[in-house]
Amino acid sequence: MYAITGKVFDKVTGLAINEAVISIHSINGFSNDIAQLTNEQGIFKWSDLDKGNYEIKIIKEAYLQQSIFINVSEITNHNNNDEIIKEVTILLEKSL
Repeated sequence: MYAITGKVFDKVTGLAINEAVISIHSINGFSNDIAQLTNEQGIFKWSDLDKGNYEIKIIKEAYLQQSIFINVSEITNHNNNDEIIKEVTILLEKSL
């Protein structure tokens, strides 16, 4: 199976952003949209994903919303459970 892990940081300060809403949507349409909050270190993770393209949206009050697109079939990192992992770092900008 595939997994996506990531960290969300403030673009200017470099500090981790806690409780940002992270949602994932399968562009291929094979899975339901799911969401979670980042932890104190700004970390999030989704496991058991199917091969395909995903859009990840990041929303946090006082920051500009951001979207990124990931193709999990291009992932090459593996963990000890033979899970194929894509790692991303997201830098959010404060809204005006």
